[in-house]
Amino acid sequence: MALTTSDTMAEAAKRHADLILKASGSGLRHYTMQKMRADILKAVMDCYDEGYRAGLNSQAYVAARTTSVEE
Repeated sequence: MALTTSDTMAEAAKRHADLILKASGSGLRHYTMQKMRADILKAVMDCYDEGYRAGLNSQAYVAARTTSVEE
């Protein structure tokens, strides 16, 4: 059975959410409440959507990716 685009996107959102949470010392598997888990995955999809709409090859995107982060 081939994955549909929505299946692929759902898996990608889970993978990226897990990577973000692991960077903060946690992981998606620790979020078992469905509402919280859905909110996390929605935030990742919103981030993807914003990047897509801005255009991944735009100068603003390239500049933002190559600018060092100040802490």
